[in-house]
Amino acid sequence: MYISVLEIDGHEFKGTMDMYVLKKVQEDLLKNGEITTIPNIFLKISKFDMLYISSFVLNTLSRINEEDSKKFLEIYLEYDEDELKVLNRFNSIFTYINDIMAKCLPKNQNNKEESIFEDDYLLYEDKDWELDYMEYIWNSIICRNDSFWCITPKNYFEQLEIYKKFNNIKDEKVEVF
Repeated sequence: MYISVLEIDGHEFKGTMDMYVLKKVQEDLLKNGEITTIPNIFLKISKFDMLYISSFVLNTLSRINEEDSKKFLEIYLEYDEDELKVLNRFNSIFTYINDIMAKCLPKNQNNKEESIFEDDYLLYEDKDWELDYMEYIWNSIICRNDSFWCITPKNYFEQLEIYKKFNNIKDEKVEVF
């Protein structure tokens, strides 16, 4: 498990992003009337959509400690007239998001830079990750016995690539006309 630390107003909060967190963010957004895909969550965060950012941060923090999530929410919702303090809070939140995504999301294979804001196969906005199918692959095809819901997307996609390489499975190259 990869852990990131959010430092805000003198408090430290630890969080992680695994498959369970992504599903919880999706469910949380659905409660707020947002039907979305996992790739769209990343896209909305990159476009600074505060509903998505709030849900993402709260769920990543509550995965480690529910009380930290509640304490963060108190700080986050606290009104402050000091614009610099508010700006520093948001800077801390965006630093945390960047750190957790760098640790938990797969890297682009071509240039080893983070792929989260690039147009690649993980981020097609209208195509959701099929978590039940991914769980089947994890448990039955790759034969991993650790819980699918506790792994990061980075672990999943790296293990899948290793399995393909070891078993000589080639990805199909599709030409776009």
